[in-house]
Amino acid sequence: MSGNLLNIGLSGINVSQLGLNTVSNNISNLNTPGYNRQIISIADQRPTGSTSGFIGNGAKVLSVDRLFDQFLNKQLRTAQSLNSTQSTVYNQLRQIDNLLANSSHNLSDGLQEFFNNVQNMVSNPSDSAARQTVIGSAESMVSQFGFVDNYLRELNDGVNESISDIAGQVNTYTAQIANLNIEITKARGLAAGQEPNQLLDQRDFLVSELNKLVGVQVTEQNGAYNVSFANGLSLVQGNQSNTVSAIRSSSDPTRMAISYSPGPGINIEIPESQIKSGELGGLYQFRDSLDKTRNEINQIAMVFADKYNEQHKLGFDLLGNAGKDMFSIGAPVGFSNTNNNGTAVIESIERIDTPKMQGTDYRLDYIGVGQWRVTRLSDNTVINPTVSGTVPVVIAFEGIEINIDDESKLVPGDNFKIKPTMDAITGFDLLIRDPAEIAAAGTAGSGPSDNENAKLLLDLQNQTLVNGLSTFNGAYAKVVGAVGSATNSAEVNFRAQENIVNQLTMQQQNLSGVNKDQEYIDLQKFVQHYQASAEVIKTASTIFNAILSIR
Repeated sequence: MSGNLLNIGLSGINVSQLGLNTVSNNISNLNTPGYNRQIISIADQRPTGSTSGFIGNGAKVLSVDRLFDQFLNKQLRTAQSLNSTQSTVYNQLRQIDNLLANSSHNLSDGLQEFFNNVQNMVSNPSDSAARQTVIGSAESMVSQFGFVDNYLRELNDGVNESISDIAGQVNTYTAQIANLNIEITKARGLAAGQEPNQLLDQRDFLVSELNKLVGVQVTEQNGAYNVSFANGLSLVQGNQSNTVSAIRSSSDPTRMAISYSPGPGINIEIPESQIKSGELGGLYQFRDSLDKTRNEINQIAMVFADKYNEQHKLGFDLLGNAGKDMFSIGAPVGFSNTNNNGTAVIESIERIDTPKMQGTDYRLDYIGVGQWRVTRLSDNTVINPTVSGTVPVVIAFEGIEINIDDESKLVPGDNFKIKPTMDAITGFDLLIRDPAEIAAAGTAGSGPSDNENAKLLLDLQNQTLVNGLSTFNGAYAKVVGAVGSATNSAEVNFRAQENIVNQLTMQQQNLSGVNKDQEYIDLQKFVQHYQASAEVIKTASTIFNAILSIR
């Protein structure tokens, strides 16, 4: 009897010891990222049959289990991926909004100040000081445009750097997940099928972090995780991981893209449209908005410089010389897709009618002899261009004309990216520094009081020259308004998604998180259990000694 009591007491000690170890481990990992609370599963030992009935033989620990809800975890992953997207879009857009809202960089004020000084020159065409203020305000305006454009270019550079960083992080996470798949399989074999909870936690945490970056799909096969992009491209398959790389986009070398390598020597560029969630999806979404803003601001500078130069050259300066260009402006640019099968190249891109031009990039697709499709990338509108010639091929649409060197060098499917406005401000500068060279007069030799051309220059501010719909200040106001609206919308989306993540995180923590108060209660419970089991052993020892003392 005492022997059975001793075994029962020892079983209680063992259960209590494992319970204390588990609770202590929970407390130690209170602040460990990705840790899920563990509990022990207790059952009674197989009883011993007797004529008096079945006699219990104590308790045993069946397993140490982590509190983990796969369905809830999947919901949380989905919410976190979308939250990462919305957070990225909002935080990036906010930088543009803050820039345009800053009064010291207000392009509208710079334009207005310039035209105010042109107005002063109209009133005092012979006054050298009035002419000098036009020069000074022109320099200031050019500087303001340059500052804003440079800031936006730095944001684009930052996006490219972030994409490169994400590619490196993705490779690190996928390699670690594949390695954990191996370790988990081995651990289950060594522990007779028992779950290696710490390794499972580490794997789920890594998947969660990867998901925040690119948004992933997860399936489980024979205990291993298979992880893929949302478009199905595999990142982890059992113990194997595929790598990604940051590369120059095949359509535009100024943009970084992600390529996927399913095997040695194989690299596939993933279209931006196929990655819509995670931080990477947010960066892609933001870059579209950034491109739109950059194009529209560059468009204002381009139309302003072009139309001001056009009118200025119709006048005459103080020396009776015909006016010349007052401003320079950056040229349009275009790129052949590096995946083109043909060898045709862009010879030139000409701005034919700037008021008809749009603040957007374009994609040109060669369909076949004499057939082209033009897509306006800001809104994906398909445009029917006017096509003529073969050497070169001349393609005209929306105020621009493009020359492709030789149609015979083209292969159907070849495409080109055209950026008519994006780089305008890079070459935006003041060409006239001498006030006497301002062509304010309408007639040669009419004297310093002639202000007829200056009046026409002043009137440019009231003409709807941008897109044929807006004045310079009106167009800029639309840009500022659109950015502000987009930023507000992004914040609303971000806050809403953040609330969803917080709610799901709370549910997950209520189930799986370590609560120190609960652990303290469990700690005391197992201490008392331990002490009670020790009393059972002590009782068994007393009985055994009593039996031995019988003579």
